[in-house]
Amino acid sequence: MQNRLRPLFQGGFYLRFGRLAWPIALQQLVSSTMFMADQFMLGFLGETELAASTQANQLSALLSPLIFGISSAASIFAAQFFGAQNKEGIRHTQLLSLLSAVLLGLISGFVALFWPRQFLSLYSKDPAVLATAARYLNIVAPCALLSGLSASFSSINKAVGKVRLPMLVSLLGAGCNIVLNYLLIFGRFGLPRLGVAGAAWATLAATALECALMLGGSYLLNYPSAIRRFSSPNPGFIGRFLATALPILLTDGLWGLGVSVMFMVYGRLGTSAVAAVSIAGTIERFSQIFTMSMVTTSSILIGQAVGKGNRQELDLLAKQAMMAAFLLALAFGALITGLGRPVASLFHMPVTTLRTAGHLIAIVGLCLPGRMMGFVGALGILRAGGDALYAGGMELSLNWGVSVLLVVLFGLLLKAPIELVFFLSMAEDVPKFLLAYRRFKSGKWLKPLGSAQT
Repeated sequence: MQNRLRPLFQGGFYLRFGRLAWPIALQQLVSSTMFMADQFMLGFLGETELAASTQANQLSALLSPLIFGISSAASIFAAQFFGAQNKEGIRHTQLLSLLSAVLLGLISGFVALFWPRQFLSLYSKDPAVLATAARYLNIVAPCALLSGLSASFSSINKAVGKVRLPMLVSLLGAGCNIVLNYLLIFGRFGLPRLGVAGAAWATLAATALECALMLGGSYLLNYPSAIRRFSSPNPGFIGRFLATALPILLTDGLWGLGVSVMFMVYGRLGTSAVAAVSIAGTIERFSQIFTMSMVTTSSILIGQAVGKGNRQELDLLAKQAMMAAFLLALAFGALITGLGRPVASLFHMPVTTLRTAGHLIAIVGLCLPGRMMGFVGALGILRAGGDALYAGGMELSLNWGVSVLLVVLFGLLLKAPIELVFFLSMAEDVPKFLLAYRRFKSGKWLKPLGSAQT
């Protein structure tokens, strides 16, 4: 047993992994801190305002997986092209990614501007929550387009190892957001007291700043994501890109829809339940820092190794990534579990809501190892190796066939406590890892994408 584990801790993997992972993790940390600051400040206004912000963010929750799906597909191709030293392929990948992001941003912005109440009525029937959330959506309507553009540049930059610019941009954007939140939510230094609308204006300003800095920095530093010469990719490459991107887009879109359905169920359990989930969600976002930084870093290293064509290195990299995910998840899962009650007590909410939130935070910590291992296996390894179709089918079947089904059954039909319903929302994670590991062991996951003409 000891001899089998020794190779996983040899070589320069963990040093190389850490150099890539820490800027990515810091970027995720900054984003989560920004969200937590939003929720914390709105918590001072009351349950209705906090619930309204959470429900308004469901449009973003639906859009974000789609943007992440496009960015993931682009990152897979860009990492493999970078490993194969194919600069033209990186440019063509970025062009297709940008076009997709613009289309999604325009659709989301249209819904936020013209159909906010119709959309929000899926999640809440509380008139006060609906009115406040609709105003929020009207203000942040341009954010989808701006976020999509930023994500396209950020994903290509990270795929080729340029991870510091996205980190710095996130730091500046978060600082802008937190300061403006404080000024506009509470009306400090002579500014109007706008409440939830103030949070929306702060989000819009910070998103615009991030977009300008990401695009400007990429061109100024002459990164591969900065397209200076336009040329049309050939139909064969477009077909290969779509064959990879569409399953990812479908998977992430339907996965986001599944999460949205779960929030519909939480909404039917009452405003207090939504507020408790919102508080727990701030900590869950911190757990996602480590999960998504592990996924992104694993995906970059695996993708570049696929481009080089070194199969022996690939197998070892994948095993080392899974080991790193396991160890990190154990440590931070224990930390989050212990922080449940102290963190919940920081929010100005009724005692029963805070008690429930503490329970939900503990559940997040206990479930983190399974969640991180599942995501690294499915997204950081299988998808990065080009096996997007299998990874997508596995994710969708488990998300809808296990988590969503159980949440709807126990939440809507059986009216179970929110703690049990919330726990069941994570029921897919351990089976996901087991199936991903089985696929990895079979060797069928390796599908190079970047060698043909672009």
